[in-house]
Amino acid sequence: MVLILPLAASYARAPVSNYLVGAVAAGQYRKHSATTSDCAALYFGCNYEFLGLPLNYSLHAEQAALSNAWMHGETQIELMAISAAPCGHCRQFLHEMANGRLLSLIFPDFSEVILTQASYTASSINLKMTNLSLLLPDAFGPSDLGNNQSLMAQQFDSGESIKPPDLSIMKRQQWVELVSACVSSYAPYSDNLAACGIMLKNGQLIIGRYAENAAYNPCLYPLPAALSQLNWMQSGDLENIENIILVERSSKISQRSHAQKIIESLDLNIKLKLYQLDDFIDLLG
Repeated sequence: MVLILPLAASYARAPVSNYLVGAVAAGQYRKHSATTSDCAALYFGCNYEFLGLPLNYSLHAEQAALSNAWMHGETQIELMAISAAPCGHCRQFLHEMANGRLLSLIFPDFSEVILTQASYTASSINLKMTNLSLLLPDAFGPSDLGNNQSLMAQQFDSGESIKPPDLSIMKRQQWVELVSACVSSYAPYSDNLAACGIMLKNGQLIIGRYAENAAYNPCLYPLPAALSQLNWMQSGDLENIENIILVERSSKISQRSHAQKIIESLDLNIKLKLYQLDDFIDLLG
């Protein structure tokens, strides 16, 4: 996991900081096929910044790795390797997981170094391994706000009972996937369940979910989450985007303006398509 951090970091988009960060998360040990032993899948993450927007729009590598694992069906992360010690923002965000306090973290035992594939070898660095409870003592978290839910635990199948509003945008099954991702998002503080879909010109749909945090600011927003997923793909160039679709549950907040500003910052000639979750199906009463 440590040795492939530079590869993860090489995907970073950091036009503001020019500081490339990689993260690699290990999911739960499980059997992936009849012929394999129990093993953990690994998920890349890297930072993603947006020119012209405030810094709080940035997606951190740890958030990206968690989102990547979550979108692939993981409900828990056992271990995460990071290019450098996690910032306070990410420590707070990771604390939102059910096992967050016990999450093991491994990172190089130095600072102020930008890692590159050429200069980064196992023999040239010392590694530090610890857990989140030691990095975030006396933490403020979900229980302080009476929240009994946990990040990544939500996995919901919306079934076939939704009412697709526009089959010219995407296929019925893609609407089902997007609505399912919305319902499976994590919004215990605002109730603003949300997911964003990026429809590519080749007909492929890339989805990102929303995830909140008890400290409010270290949230994972749905469009950056989807852009992060798109970033790993060979067809992930922004010019391949056909549509961007946001589905959210009406609440005291909305993801609309956040997504629109990102679309503008990326100079995409696309108008955000917004749909309310309640227009599809009454899933949660």
